[in-house]
Amino acid sequence: GTDLWSSADAAVAGEQVRIFGPGEVALVEAGAAVTAGALVKSGEKQYFDVLRQGLELADTAHARTAAWLLGRVGDASDIPRLRARLATLEEPLDIAYFNHSLAALGDAAGLAALERNLASKDPAVRTYAATFAGDARCLACGPALVKLLDDEHLDARIRAAQSLLVLARPAKKARSHTGRQ
Repeated sequence: GTDLWSSADAAVAGEQVRIFGPGEVALVEAGAAVTAGALVKSGEKQYFDVLRQGLELADTAHARTAAWLLGRVGDASDIPRLRARLATLEEPLDIAYFNHSLAALGDAAGLAALERNLASKDPAVRTYAATFAGDARCLACGPALVKLLDDEHLDARIRAAQSLLVLARPAKKARSHTGRQ
């Protein structure tokens, strides 16, 4: 498959981060976190700091974006950071994102929260739990994902189907820090 970011897009994104710098100015927009995530995925590891600083943003929508990206490209060293910020959150969707990112990094408490969230009364929480179940390679989530195929919320159904397809495929090489397959 192809990545969402082509080499040209990554180069433009890199220039954007270079202009603003990896400090707080670059973190004013969630776009900086997405840019940093793409750069990290393409091998530019120095942009991890941008993502990690993003966890501390007052705007929790932007902090959620940074958490989501760290769940995708981070490692076990990010678990304490995610847990620390999680302890300060109050909104269910914010809490869900951080728990789901922890799950994607192999954190047991995060995985348990992800499994619970597949049955949440909040359709947004169910939807993102369904998405992260594939990211976390949560094979135990399979039965709950199958149930979500009949969910009243269309996006939850779509994301559940997507994760079931991801889980049905052979695992790519697991990140060694998570123990996931």
